Amino acid sequence: MFAIVAGLATLHEQARRMSSTLSALADSGAIVAREEIFFDDSREVLDHRSTFELNRVTRILGIDRVARRSTPEAAFGDLIERVNKICSKCRIAVALVSGFLAWCMAIFLHLGETTSFFSSLAPHHRDRQAIDAWTRAAYEAWWASVDHHWTHKLYLAYAFIAFYIILMFHLTGACVLYIIYGMRHLTQSSADWSNYDGCFGWRPVADVYRTVVFAVFLLSCAITVMLVMLGLRYFWFVAVAVALYVGVTPLFLIVPRIIWADVAETAKKSRIRELQKALTSRIDTRNCAILAEMDRCRSSDISPLRLTTVWMKTSFVTAVVIPVTLAVVQVVFPVVLAAD
Repeated sequence: MFAIVAGLATLHEQARRMSSTLSALADSGAIVAREEIFFDDSREVLDHRSTFELNRVTRILGIDRVARRSTPEAAFGDLIERVNKICSKCRIAVALVSGFLAWCMAIFLHLGETTSFFSSLAPHHRDRQAIDAWTRAAYEAWWASVDHHWTHKLYLAYAFIAFYIILMFHLTGACVLYIIYGMRHLTQSSADWSNYDGCFGWRPVADVYRTVVFAVFLLSCAITVMLVMLGLRYFWFVAVAVALYVGVTPLFLIVPRIIWADVAETAKKSRIRELQKALTSRIDTRNCAILAEMDRCRSSDISPLRLTTVWMKTSFVTAVVIPVTLAVVQVVFPVVLAAD
């Protein structure tokens, strides 16, 4: 229940930060329009493919259609407008479908609890019949069991909200991955060289990424508790949530790092080219200042997804260790039980 409340607050905070992230990146100069590449020296016909580095993936995702109808200055804004229109048209249908799926997942969890809840805590030194009797008595005494009508209804409502949050987190994450992949092709990565925010203009992205890491951590805790209380042999009662966590959630932590892996190198090369144009052959105070600025650019630590050591360890555990452990246990444990 703590994870549910904290997850709802985190999802809200994540949405609030996302709403201002793109404009903040543009205002600080962390992202700029791509340099135009033309087919010939007349500079009349824009080479969209070379300008936006279009490929098979961008064609499949529909980014090509946006890029070929836009200029470098307007392309990314047109993509955002397109995504917003699609989300606006589908929001009611998505809410209804997600609500239905969340309710089904809550009902399946309820069925699993009536079957095996507290079984992992049962004193296993007893015989099978005694264990079943202990588990049944423990469930009947639980405040959210079917024998406690109103608190049971409250618990189902909490379960519904929890699964709805999980589905919304994944849908939001999918949209964000689409947008940042589009950003990779429709904008040019740069930096705020005044370093006003301490992250060369990329702090808004780092702030959002921290909410993603925390949300994944909460999800891992909630799913781990569910599996422990249900018993691993009954994990299929929450199979959808486990599948989303093991198969999809790690992408939200890993894919952004892949997409933005070359941000620092791109920003530094662009800045150094600009500075080199201002250099002259003479050695004077102005040239010394430019050379010093070039050295600062080369040594600058530009990291869009900057995390502290604690956050880095948390992201690794939630993205790699726990999903892999859950996957291995779910495969091995039933085999061991069958052998016994």
